[in-house]
Amino acid sequence: MESERVFSMSDFYEFSSCGYMTTFAASADEFERCLSFGDGSAGGRFYNKLILGDYKDIHMPVTYREMGYGASGKKMRDILDTRFCQLCLISDRFRRILEDTGMTGWKSYPIVLYDRKGNQIKGYNGFSVVGRAGKMQKYETPPIEMGYSPESSGYHFDIKTWDGSDLFITEGSRHVIASKQFIKVLVENKITACEYCSLTDYGDWSKIKRLH
Repeated sequence: MESERVFSMSDFYEFSSCGYMTTFAASADEFERCLSFGDGSAGGRFYNKLILGDYKDIHMPVTYREMGYGASGKKMRDILDTRFCQLCLISDRFRRILEDTGMTGWKSYPIVLYDRKGNQIKGYNGFSVVGRAGKMQKYETPPIEMGYSPESSGYHFDIKTWDGSDLFITEGSRHVIASKQFIKVLVENKITACEYCSLTDYGDWSKIKRLH
C-alpha cells in the first residue's frame, strides 16, 4: 500500500480550478432554486454534497445552466467553474484520462448542461472528490512521528489519516490535495484551467503553477 512509504509534504499539492473569468461557468438549478427561496444555506449544503460525492437524495442527472452576464466566460476548457469553492465540472477528455491512468479518490456524476440561450452542451460531467485525510495545518513547530519527512514551511497533515487516494479532501475543509502522480497526469495531458502548488509552498502565491 502506497501510504506505507515515508512521504514528504512536497509529494502533495493543493489542486483547484484556475477560476478564470473567461471560462464558461454554470450554476445548478437546485442551487438557484434554494436561493430563490432565500435559503442560501440549503444551496451550500447541496453543493457540498456534490463536492464530497454524497449523492443521497440528489436527483440525477444534475441540471446546470450558464451563469448570468459577467459571471461566465465563453471558453470551454477541461475544467468549468460554478463560482463555488472546489465545485467544478470536467470534460469527457479529462474524465477518460483519469480513468485510463487509474487515478483514485474521485468520481463523476451525470449532468445536463445548458448555455444561456437554452442550447444543450454535451461532453461534461460533474466532479466529486471521495478521497479523505485528516486536518491540514500550517507549519509552526515541525511535528514528530507524523509518518513523513519534516519540512519548515507550508502546510501539513498527518499521513496516518490519509486513505492513500491520488485526490483527497482534508477534514473540516475543502482543501483538495493531489498526489505527485496526479499532477504528473495533468501536466503530461495538458489539462486546461487548473492550478496546483506544493504543500510546502502553500500560502506563497508566487509558487502556484497553472495549466491554461
